[in-house]
Amino acid sequence: GATPSSRAASRDVARARQENRDGHAAVALVLYRNAQALLAANAGQKPNEAAAKAIAAEAESAKREFESRTPGGRRAAALAAARRSCEDYFRGEGRIPCGRAWIPADWQAALAPASIAAVRLSLPPDCANCSGAGSIPCKTCGGTGHSQCRAAGCVNGWISRKPTNTLTPKTDFAIREKCPTCRGTAKVPCKACAGRAATPCRTCAGSGHAPLCKGCHGSGLDTCHDCARKGLRPDCAFCHGTGSVLCGKCGGDGRVSR
Repeated sequence: GATPSSRAASRDVARARQENRDGHAAVALVLYRNAQALLAANAGQKPNEAAAKAIAAEAESAKREFESRTPGGRRAAALAAARRSCEDYFRGEGRIPCGRAWIPADWQAALAPASIAAVRLSLPPDCANCSGAGSIPCKTCGGTGHSQCRAAGCVNGWISRKPTNTLTPKTDFAIREKCPTCRGTAKVPCKACAGRAATPCRTCAGSGHAPLCKGCHGSGLDTCHDCARKGLRPDCAFCHGTGSVLCGKCGGDGRVSR
């Protein structure tokens, strides 16, 4: 039968599909990512690989949908708002936060440190510079994606020219026509961001994630010092007999927010 995590993940996916149909692409993406985090731990059981692959494919599709609907300069704010709007849903499901993910409340005591780290690593902390979007609003155009047309003679998208076949200067008049460069809009795509309104975040190299933890080098785990002194014990309250505990510097996230 279905495992606890796959059932919870399925509910997240069903909700995500509805949100996407309603046009809430950012909310849908947050829900899909949470479903992936749930399957990463699977309540300590063997991961459901088929379900994980299916949800990963839907999550990737949701990411493309989100990016196509949301201008680059607005993605960070949209994701932050989506996370806030999802909190009521997760709490209604009886979930509690585990890093950036929301897991069933009874998992906290039942999961071994490695499983908790797996959840937290699935949704690492956001880069402080771009809030997880992987890009920042373009400074050249202010996040609009366009700049003022500088074509010769263009004034508010129009160019005035004088005809060359007038008979006398008295009958000379100007002809106004749309600027061929901006097509009458007075705006052209920003060269710095190629019209995307955003540029890749240099702090995280476009990943959207906080820097790797120097204590655990991204694993989220550390050696259980109690077992290291006394020997590996199945009843160890710190590591559940695994020999590993959550990293004290990052709490199992594998990355450290600044």
